[in-house]
Amino acid sequence: QPSTSNAGGSTAVIGSCGVNAQHLFLGTEDGVYIVDRSQNNPMRTPDGANAATAAIWSLSDGSCRAQDAATNQFCAGGAATGGGQWIQAGGNPEQNNQGEGNGLRALRQIDPCSDQSCGWREQNLLQRDRWYPTVETMGDGSAIIFGGYNAQVFLPIPQSGNTPTAEFFPSRGAPVNVPILDRSWPFSLYPLTALLSDGRFFMVSGNQTAIWNPNDASEVRLPDMPNGPRTYPSGGAHVLLPLTPANNYAETLMYCGGTNIPDWGNAYCPGAGAHEVPANNKCDFINPLSNGASWRSGADMPHGRVMGNFIILPDGKIAIVNGAKNGVQGFGCGFPGESQASNPALEVDVYDPATSSWSTIATAQVNRGYHASATLLPDGSILTAGSSPHHDVNTELQPFPTEYRLEKIFPSYYNQPRPNNTALPTQYNYGGQSFTITFDNESQANSATVRLIKTGWSTHSLQMGQRAIELAKQVQGNQATFSNLPNNPNLMPPGAALAFLVVNGIPSIGRYAIVG
Repeated sequence: QPSTSNAGGSTAVIGSCGVNAQHLFLGTEDGVYIVDRSQNNPMRTPDGANAATAAIWSLSDGSCRAQDAATNQFCAGGAATGGGQWIQAGGNPEQNNQGEGNGLRALRQIDPCSDQSCGWREQNLLQRDRWYPTVETMGDGSAIIFGGYNAQVFLPIPQSGNTPTAEFFPSRGAPVNVPILDRSWPFSLYPLTALLSDGRFFMVSGNQTAIWNPNDASEVRLPDMPNGPRTYPSGGAHVLLPLTPANNYAETLMYCGGTNIPDWGNAYCPGAGAHEVPANNKCDFINPLSNGASWRSGADMPHGRVMGNFIILPDGKIAIVNGAKNGVQGFGCGFPGESQASNPALEVDVYDPATSSWSTIATAQVNRGYHASATLLPDGSILTAGSSPHHDVNTELQPFPTEYRLEKIFPSYYNQPRPNNTALPTQYNYGGQSFTITFDNESQANSATVRLIKTGWSTHSLQMGQRAIELAKQVQGNQATFSNLPNNPNLMPPGAALAFLVVNGIPSIGRYAIVG
């Protein structure tokens, strides 16, 4: 059972950490890893010399420990690798006199640990400058780094600074061309990507879409996405819906929200009034590997939203948190409160793929705009953190001050009696041995599902690498036998995941597990 008894549909501020959570990921069952830009955060580095820009938050005791960072991690990208390591790629030159070096070509690595003693290791391993890159885990456990730019801007102008390539970690040699990142400029930063079951990547950049092959850098163009652009600075949200045996693990991707303003301005600022333009509430879906793949519209979100984060819940539903109802991503340029967005979106809206419908389950307490983040936690709650649309720390400007508080959002199942997770394995192999769980009755066995979730790297409305898969099962009496993972690592790349047993829509506490 959860350690607290918060009611479903409620929220709670659970503490604060003196590093703004521009980036965030769940590294262990207890450790949330926070990463920020070079700015004057109140927490100091372990040697006390500078403001800290990285920290580990303990879920069990609410403590926050600063970590060292050698280079500026501002607007980097990140992902897990197959060996349990997390990497962070790119960043920005030094800012705000915090002693950090140029991070544009930095590759940072960390092995999350249970005692919080672990730290980041940094090298200039990237071959191109990458500010605003997207990072994904591949089926072999390696990582791929897409796109970026060579400087901090609002729009990546001039085009000569664009980085329309991908490179790998571990390195596979020179960067390779990704045509959509050239063709979709200037909406080519933080492209929206998803690893497909055949090892290729579905990509959205601006309103253009393509399937790109990392083996030969070939591209298949698909129809333009409606209601775009949704990449930065439009700030739409996207998610790969949970993979299920019911549809033979076919991929469906959902893209929602974002703002399309009439005047995108220049390299430094959007046009006047950008912060007032309403975000859209439209959602669009695609099955990229289906014959004649095309876009289709779905149920509208209850609220228009820019800079929302999609979080896959253990019951198979999708929550969207954070963001604003008006404006775009970015800061400065004389906009009120320095934010290029306004009207905080506090509602927590949930999409149910089974019914293709939306509901509002909670109202958050903390405004979270540009540079916010979120993640699913093992207890099934959602953690939100961060927000800082400013040149440096500013805890006064509204509606989005620099935010250090962390908030939990409790879905409807949270205070319900939970299934026991002790029968869940902690290792899942591709095509591996099945396992059997005995329930109190046949009804429970019939309703039971086992779902593995990779929670991903959260930043800038993205959950890089987030995905979920449901295991196939057979029921006999009060016993359910669950197959292991399909024999295809592209469906769920190797590395750490949370395993949930869900009975009658109520999930167990997530069990930390290794895939592959």
